[in-house]
Amino acid sequence: MKKNLSAGAVSTVFTTLFLIFLQNIPAQQISGTEPSSQEKLVEKTVCVLEPVDMTEEETASAAIGSLISDTISVMLKQHGYKVSGRTEWNSHAEAVGFKQADYLDKDKALDFAATLGADVVVNGVYRIEGQEVIIGVKAYDIFTRRIATAVMQRGEAG
Repeated sequence: MKKNLSAGAVSTVFTTLFLIFLQNIPAQQISGTEPSSQEKLVEKTVCVLEPVDMTEEETASAAIGSLISDTISVMLKQHGYKVSGRTEWNSHAEAVGFKQADYLDKDKALDFAATLGADVVVNGVYRIEGQEVIIGVKAYDIFTRRIATAVMQRGEAG
């Protein structure tokens, strides 16, 4: 049985994720150790990978994964982040052999995003359970190679 996810069905999931993201990873930071006249703001670049479908039954996985990653990308762009989304990194992934099976491998995801010049990589999973979708997303700081923020939320699947 296929389930579909409407654009508004999990808005609380994205809102929660985004608010946590904003609190932990500022869109810009001051660069340099020079006096304030020499300092400049540097945009954070975020590589948003599509979340992996962990649903046990068949779902409309391509559409759901794309909806989640595109929504996260749009929200980040609206708040000053530079985003390397699916359209930006897809051809590069093919060229270097970075496949969906690698999206959840922390080291492979961090290394791949670093080749794109990203400061942060976002990856995660989703699963449909009955009439709900469960989304878990992590944002890793590429410099420290640690989780900067993570969230797991449930929402109604339509």
